[in-house]
Amino acid sequence: MTNREFSKINSTLKFINQTIYLYPFFIGMVILYLSYYSGIGQYGMGFAFVLGSVLFYVLKEKFNTEIPNRINLYPKNNKLFLILNSIFLISFSLSLIELHYSIYVRPTLYFILVTISFFSIFVEIFHIKSNNFNYLSLLKIICVSLSFRLGRFFNYPSIPGSDIHFHLNIAKLIVHNGAVPNYSVATQYSYSCLLHIFEAINIILLTGNLRNIVFYSIVLSSTIITSLLVYCIIKKIYNVQIALIAVLFINIADMLFVQNVTNINPSSIVYCFFLVILFCIIQQINKPMFSLIVVVMILCMVLSHQLSTFCVFLIIFTLLLSILFYNSYFSEALKINLSSKNLKLHLYSNTLVYFFALMIFYWSQMQLTIGNSFFEKTIYRLNRTIISIINEYSTDASAPTSQYESLFSTYDFYSNLLYNLGSNFLLMLAIVGILLVLGFKYKSLFSFSCMCATFMLFGLIYAGTYVGLGYLLIPHRLLSFLQLFLVFFASFSTYYIYAITSEKWTKFGIMVIVILLIFFMITTPYINRGDTIYATNVVYRDQYTYSELKSLEWSNYFLENHTVFVDLLITSRPLSTVDFLNVSAIQIVPFKPKSHEVSKNILIRQYIMKNSNLKMSGTFGTIHEKNYQDLLSKVTQEYNLIYSNNYANVYQK
Repeated sequence: MTNREFSKINSTLKFINQTIYLYPFFIGMVILYLSYYSGIGQYGMGFAFVLGSVLFYVLKEKFNTEIPNRINLYPKNNKLFLILNSIFLISFSLSLIELHYSIYVRPTLYFILVTISFFSIFVEIFHIKSNNFNYLSLLKIICVSLSFRLGRFFNYPSIPGSDIHFHLNIAKLIVHNGAVPNYSVATQYSYSCLLHIFEAINIILLTGNLRNIVFYSIVLSSTIITSLLVYCIIKKIYNVQIALIAVLFINIADMLFVQNVTNINPSSIVYCFFLVILFCIIQQINKPMFSLIVVVMILCMVLSHQLSTFCVFLIIFTLLLSILFYNSYFSEALKINLSSKNLKLHLYSNTLVYFFALMIFYWSQMQLTIGNSFFEKTIYRLNRTIISIINEYSTDASAPTSQYESLFSTYDFYSNLLYNLGSNFLLMLAIVGILLVLGFKYKSLFSFSCMCATFMLFGLIYAGTYVGLGYLLIPHRLLSFLQLFLVFFASFSTYYIYAITSEKWTKFGIMVIVILLIFFMITTPYINRGDTIYATNVVYRDQYTYSELKSLEWSNYFLENHTVFVDLLITSRPLSTVDFLNVSAIQIVPFKPKSHEVSKNILIRQYIMKNSNLKMSGTFGTIHEKNYQDLLSKVTQEYNLIYSNNYANVYQK
C-alpha cells in the first residue's frame, strides 16, 4: 500500500470516527418515518437508534479514557455491601412469597420485587470485593432468573407454548414405540430428532408429570448452561464485571425467555451448542479437544433443527469473513492493532466447509415425500419467495410488509411502543457499545466479528422481513441469536459508561436506564400473556386454568356426544400434554363466530365472555379478529346450561 493510499484511508477513517454517531441517528429517523407513514409500528426501535446515538454524542468526550480492568468504588465500605445484600434477600424473599400466593395472575408488585432483586445485583457488581463474590453474584442472578422462569412456567396447569406440545408428543411416541416416528407423524423432525430423543430419555428416567420433566430438562438446564457459557466467554474477552452484567442481561432477554420457557422448541438446544462453539473458538490454546468439540456441536445442531442451524451457519460464515477482513485490513494493510486485549479467534475455513457440506448433505437425504428432499423443498420455497417479491414490487400488488403493517396499525402508538420496550432499551445500550467499537480503540477481533454478525442478523430479520423474506424465514426465531450479540455490546457500554464517569448524575442516569431495561424486559406482554400489566390489548391468554380443564374433562366423561365446540384459543396440542386430567382424548371442534353450523354441545369460558372481541396474531404478521358477541347471545338464549364452574360453562341443545 502506497503512502498516498494509506493517507487517504486514514483520512476516511478519521471522518467516519468523527461522524459515526450520525449513522444510527439517521437510521432511527428512517424507522420512525416508516413506523408513522408505512405503519410498521417499530417506534421503540426508532427511538432506540436515535437515543443511542444522542447518548454516545453526549458522552463522546469521555470515551477517550482507558477502560479499567476492574472498578471498585468503595473497597472498604462493608456497609454498602451489606445493604445491597439485605435489599436482595428481602426483595427476593418477598417475590417468592408473592409467587406462592398468586393464582394465575402475578401482581405488579411481584414484577417490581424481581426488578429490585436484579438491580441490587447490578449495583453490587461494581463493588465486588474479591473473586469469591463473583460466583456469589452469578449464583444470585441464576436463582432470580430461575424463580422468574418457574413462576411463568407453572403459572397455569398446562405447559406454555404451542410447538412444545408437538415435540413432546413425538418424544412420547419414541418412549412407547422405541423408535422415532416417520415423516407422516413427525414431519421433518423424523430426521432432526435430537431434542425428542433427549426428552424421551428424560421421560423414562425422571419421575413426575410431563411439565416437571420439561422444566428440569430444558428450562433449568438451558438457563444454567447459557449463563455459565456467557460468563466464561465475556470474562475471557473483557473482564469479570462485564461478564456478570452480560449474564444479568441474557437472563432477562425476552426472546431467549420465549425460546426457553414460553415456546420451547429444538432451537433451545441449538442455542446452547452455538455458545459452546463460541467458547471453543476464543480459547488461545488451540487444543485438538476444542476443535473436536466444535465438530461435534455442528453435527448435533444439524441433527436438532433446520432453521436455527442455518442461522448459526450464517453467523459462523459472517464471523469468518470478518476475521479475514480484520486480519487483512487492520493488521496487515494498516499495520495497527487497536486493542490491547486482542484475542485470536480459532475459526477456520475448513470448519465452514465442513458445516456447509454436512448441512446440505443431510438436508438432501431428508426425504419428505417421494423424490422430494428437504433441500429441494427449501430451494423451491426460496425461488417462490424471490419471484413473489419481484412480482409484488414490479406491479401494483401490495408490498410484502402489508400484513405486518395491518397488524401494527390495529393498535395505537402506546401499545406498539410498550410492546417490546425492554428489548429496545437493550438495543439502545448495544448501539452505544457498537459505536464505541467502531469509533474508538476497542476494535478487538472478537468485538469486530460480533459487530458484523449483529449487522447481518439485524438486516436479515428486519430489513429482510420488510422486503418479503419473512415468508421464507420465521423472523422471530432468529431474534434470540441477535439479542445474544446485543447483550455483548450492551454490557460493555453499560460498564464503560459507569466506569469512566465520576459525575453522580451520569451514574444515576445509567442506573435509571438499567432499572427500566430490567422492568420492561421482565414485563414484556408476549412473555406474560396471562398477567400482562400494560399493552393488554395486544396479547391474549393462550393457556388454560384448572377449572377450564376440569370442564373439558367433565364434558369428556358425561356428554353422550364427546364432540364439544370450543373457542379458537382451545386447541388439541396443549391438551395432549396434560397428564393429570383425562382431556387428551376429548374431541373438540372450534366454533366460528359467523358459522351457521348447529352444535349440540358448546363450552364457553368466562375469559371469552369477558373478551368477546379477540384479535389473534399469526406467525407472519397475520391478524384475525373474532367477535363472539352474537354467538354468546344465541347460546345463552337457545341452549341449556348443564355444567358450570368459576371459569367455564357447558351448554347443550
